[in-house]
Amino acid sequence: MERLMLPNYESANINVTETLIKKFEKPELNVNFVNREAIELKLKIPEVSLLGDVKANYLGWNYKVSFSIDIRNLEIDMRVKVIKNEITNETYITVHECNLTKNYATVLFHGKDAHHLNSFKGLLNKLIHSEISDAICNLPYNIKSFLEMENKIGMQKREKAVLAASEPTGEEEYYYNTLPEVLCLNYFQGSGLDNVSASNEVAFDLNKNTGIQIEDWGIDFSLKHLDTFLHNDIVFGIDGTILYLGQKPQNVTRSSLFKFDLMRERMLGLVITEYVANTFLQHLYIHQVGTLTEQFLPNDAPRMLRKVLNTFCSTCKLVLNANLTKRATLVISKDGIQLNLSGEFSISFIKRGSSRCALKADIAFLVNAKPMAYNSTIYGGLFLKNVEFKVKEIGVGGFVGRTLKNGLNAIVRKIFWPALEKKIKYLLNQEGIMLPNICGVNLEHLDIKYVDGAVIISSDFTYDIDHLAGAFTQFIDGRVQAKLQQNQNVNDILRNY
Repeated sequence: MERLMLPNYESANINVTETLIKKFEKPELNVNFVNREAIELKLKIPEVSLLGDVKANYLGWNYKVSFSIDIRNLEIDMRVKVIKNEITNETYITVHECNLTKNYATVLFHGKDAHHLNSFKGLLNKLIHSEISDAICNLPYNIKSFLEMENKIGMQKREKAVLAASEPTGEEEYYYNTLPEVLCLNYFQGSGLDNVSASNEVAFDLNKNTGIQIEDWGIDFSLKHLDTFLHNDIVFGIDGTILYLGQKPQNVTRSSLFKFDLMRERMLGLVITEYVANTFLQHLYIHQVGTLTEQFLPNDAPRMLRKVLNTFCSTCKLVLNANLTKRATLVISKDGIQLNLSGEFSISFIKRGSSRCALKADIAFLVNAKPMAYNSTIYGGLFLKNVEFKVKEIGVGGFVGRTLKNGLNAIVRKIFWPALEKKIKYLLNQEGIMLPNICGVNLEHLDIKYVDGAVIISSDFTYDIDHLAGAFTQFIDGRVQAKLQQNQNVNDILRNY
């Protein structure tokens, strides 16, 4: 917070400009949950020092001075009541108490006109108290409104994101509109996904290989279940439905509620039901998102396909393609996660823009997984338990047709399945996946349990304060630069000095 310029303040008789936070000591915050429906907060700010300029009109005379404000031992006691109406599905927030320490600010004027403005000290003190009181006491309402608006925006129907066809030139700049955007720029920074062995034969790119674009997806964060405030915990449930282009899927059975006493004693506990995953799978099927495609030239094709390419068409591109023919289903039990996939698999040759189907088959996968956590690293198995084929069409004859038909099982298991796994099996079985830094939050002491219908995740976490400070600085710098590019005044927004 230090070396930040506050927005200018203007009124009929006084204008406050160039207000700089010179010192801001680390605040202390204590939170308690009381009476099963309220949050009690105690905030103490040891010291804040401000410098700035004041222009004042007093009895027809205009004065201009500098000022310094020293705020010491500001204490704020607040009690916020949260109630959810299960009939109207509305969540109500009420600030029952919000008390601030009196006489916490000392104001001094500097300059030749300082003695004329001593009578304004009381007004400036009232202004400071009013601004701080309004900002703090209205914070719960503002947070609720912000979250509801963000969720409403996320659930608005929208068009599919269009990615830029060319690489950025470096001449244009993009300034992020929200603090969460800046905070989560390096969403998976530090993840084990960055350390995949370069020797893997099949490379995988989420958008290139499947057409899945993260920008098209979202989560419904609507509060679904009644909040419960215990002495040390708050328990609540969100909808959790996966959204595609702002829309919910239809005809997905919602899981029943689960007992929360299965969670470990951790700072954070999550119960993720199989309903959440199945809403994602429903989108994949209904919108035909996630069609998997792999393309090979003769020189870079896996060994078992090089001979086929060289025999049939040495200048062709070989394309493996798979898409769902019915909705995939995911079932969670004490034994882990089971995923059933059914689709159509095809092998085609492409030359000079024309395509020829060499083989087409119905295919069904049964995949088992049970990731576990140890020392902030996820290990476990992702196993192709069963695969079934039914060849529907063979578009080429002779050696090539026989090779493709007889080798279909090997092609899927040894070539296509590694691509479907998206390198995860290599990581899980050999190196593990280090828990990523998610928007500055580091998960620690992670515990994963499996019950019928849900995965239960318990974890402690720490927050990277330097990451938060850097993201906040980048955010306000972006707002300033965006205004400057539009030739707008920046004095009405928070900015760095």
